[in-house]
Amino acid sequence: MTRATCVFIFCLLATSFSWTIALDVTDPSRRLTFGQLLTGSLALQRQANLPASQVTKQTDASLAIKPYEETLAKAFPRAMTYSSLARRVSKLVPPTISRASPSTPKVLLATSLCCDEVNRGLEQEFGAYYGDCFSMGGLAGFPFSGVTGFQAMQSHIPNDGSALIVYGPHVGIDEHGTLGQLQRAGQGGVATPCCGSAAAAAKYVMQPQQPAFNSGETHGAAKPTAAFTGLDMEQSQVNSLLLSHKDALSRAADPTLELPYILFNIQNTMLRQIVQVAGSNAPLALLGGIQINTPIGASDYFLPLVFDAGGTGGRRFSKSMLEGLYDLQ
Repeated sequence: MTRATCVFIFCLLATSFSWTIALDVTDPSRRLTFGQLLTGSLALQRQANLPASQVTKQTDASLAIKPYEETLAKAFPRAMTYSSLARRVSKLVPPTISRASPSTPKVLLATSLCCDEVNRGLEQEFGAYYGDCFSMGGLAGFPFSGVTGFQAMQSHIPNDGSALIVYGPHVGIDEHGTLGQLQRAGQGGVATPCCGSAAAAAKYVMQPQQPAFNSGETHGAAKPTAAFTGLDMEQSQVNSLLLSHKDALSRAADPTLELPYILFNIQNTMLRQIVQVAGSNAPLALLGGIQINTPIGASDYFLPLVFDAGGTGGRRFSKSMLEGLYDLQ
């Protein structure tokens, strides 16, 4: 090895060391290795062969915050990806009896999520840990299977096991950062309401007059609609349940942001009433929050709002695991 070669290698190593110190020696995740420095220098070399304007565009594109990410950070700053959520929950609610019996199921997964196909990803993510789920949800995420559905779910819980119930409404953010909208696959990039059921209910509620749901009479409507005939029972119930919160929705600074929170509070109360009436013969864990659907190809998110354990024998849910969920990595 020549003297010139030795000097060159020494300079590179010295540069690597000094750059590592300059970044943050207390944070290993932010340190650059010698290999990374060489990789970076090769990238710079490739950029050197490009026009300056093209290099700038590539750099700006890689560093720019996408519009949906900006809306997500402002509206739901504590939301986490589906994968992160499922992994954390599995640590607090182990899916199997023990490490010695990894194939023996301990927890039955149940969900009360909206029928919308964009929401199935959350069930799939949890399914990787807990297996197939028992679905109790209907439009907008309401537990429309009711007491009968809950009792059926309980009868499927493994012996000496428990149930994990994941529930809540959802809302979309499209690629332009618009809350309450979402582009769907195969529709040419056109954004539509998400959640559609929630948006329809909000539109209904904010009308000056609404049709009556419990009779053939109408108030401001020409004739009874499908809601009265039983052909649209779930949506009629979503409308009716939201109607009592009309004032809160109309006073909200951002009704589109307020809507999923209002729906969650209604669903949370409804589910706990179902548990109380049905009775619980096994331990339960209730994980409730808001699903956030993002543009095609991006990770979807969930904002946990409650994570309670208990309920055996009709007892109240006295243990909250919510902060523990956020503290986990």
